[in-house]
Amino acid sequence: MVEFLNELYGDALLITDLQDLLESIRAENYVDFREKWTGLTEPLTEFCKRAETREINSGSLAFARLGKAVQCINGAICDMKAFADELSEIIPLMQNALESYGTIDVQEKNVRLFSSKSGFLSIQDVGKKILYHSAINPMQEAKSIAKRLYDPAKTRYFFLGCGLGYLPYYIYRLSDESADITIFHNQSDIVSYAKEYGVLDLIPENKLRVVCESNEEKLLRKFSSQREDENIEYYCSDDVINYLSADAAERIRAFSIINATHTVYKDYLTVNTYRNLENVKKDIYEYHPKSDNWVVVAAGPSLDNHLEHLIENKETHNVLCVGTVFKKLLNRGIRPDAVAVVDPQPRTWRQFEGIENENVPLFLNISGNWRFSEYYSGDKYLVPGLTVVDTKGRFNEEWITGGTVTSFAVEIAVRLGAKQIDLVGVDLAYPGEKTHAEGTMDNREISKEGMIAVPCVSGGTVPTTEQFKTYIDDLSKKTNQYRGVRFVNYSDGGAKIDNTIWYKKLQ
Repeated sequence: MVEFLNELYGDALLITDLQDLLESIRAENYVDFREKWTGLTEPLTEFCKRAETREINSGSLAFARLGKAVQCINGAICDMKAFADELSEIIPLMQNALESYGTIDVQEKNVRLFSSKSGFLSIQDVGKKILYHSAINPMQEAKSIAKRLYDPAKTRYFFLGCGLGYLPYYIYRLSDESADITIFHNQSDIVSYAKEYGVLDLIPENKLRVVCESNEEKLLRKFSSQREDENIEYYCSDDVINYLSADAAERIRAFSIINATHTVYKDYLTVNTYRNLENVKKDIYEYHPKSDNWVVVAAGPSLDNHLEHLIENKETHNVLCVGTVFKKLLNRGIRPDAVAVVDPQPRTWRQFEGIENENVPLFLNISGNWRFSEYYSGDKYLVPGLTVVDTKGRFNEEWITGGTVTSFAVEIAVRLGAKQIDLVGVDLAYPGEKTHAEGTMDNREISKEGMIAVPCVSGGTVPTTEQFKTYIDDLSKKTNQYRGVRFVNYSDGGAKIDNTIWYKKLQ
């Protein structure tokens, strides 16, 4: 960090610490309160003295408020509410005093660095007119995200992008300075700004690693290369995403959804779980399949070539489709035996719009979006998959359902006694130009530039994305886990999945 920012950021961080203490008091969380307050009193006193020499009004008023706060906390009766009120009055006075440092507003090429009202610098891409951080309080903004992202069970944090380093730094603080931080970036100059004009340098060298890679495919590969490590939490920042191609940006967002579900989507998971527990009375164990033969139907482009397989085996097989293709099958006159939904996000409800009154059984992950349990009129069965809250004694286990709805559907079929599972529309690669089967919500054309090659089910290789590679690995792990089940892959040119038989070899 450049020298002239040391004192300014030290005072700005003091305000942040005071805000944290105030939030704890308001929440009546008094753990380690005395120790935290004792650690702040001397720095606060020094701050007021410095403020008096630079800006008499704010410094003197802050001193007076600090004295009243001390009286509240040290009185015969400790009045915590009055103490919190006095602290609240000190904060704007301290923020006013920061103005005596002067303001910074400089631009180099398209990058603008400027003072926020909190004292911390913010950064903007002038050309794209995009703010990487709040112009008012970047650290407070980072704190809000960090509290949602932080998981004490995680020891390592991978950040794609960093801005001026506020979020990685606050994660480091929340972890009691124990977390290992790795920054992946496609712009080395932004990392330099984060170290010189941001707070990235406040993370010790032994706790910080930086990987700069301008090639976006290599960057994404490096960022996702350790996805099997359960000790890693992932986060993607706009200062990288805004400079990726549209396809790469979508892939990395999808990767983030899968690999950061517990933390980034913790609010969704919590609300969904409680609503679903209330709305759905039946559990998956209460569903009785017609046989031990199953067809799991996904949304890959090859689905259109195998609709007859569903029709021909409807009487003898349990046809379980993912939510993405439910409407398509109904439109083709194919009524599945059940439909599976796992995604916690609200957007997935669009898959059921217009077919809410169908009476096909729904297998809903316990933390799947609550709209399915509330608005869908068919029979509903709750599945004990991913959640972050107590299930109120409803389930004593959590199924490892995997990162995709297809993997979720396979897990259900196996748990319900499947001996054979036909995988239809499970391509996970791009032998053609479309991403999904015709008539599905997410279908679009895709460019194959920069894709990676994976083994093809029919031999040779087929192009796919890093994100789909994670799906292939995830599903292969599951098919290898259940070697007592026969898996038949009905894809014409998709990715090879371990422990599956290509359907053409059976003909």
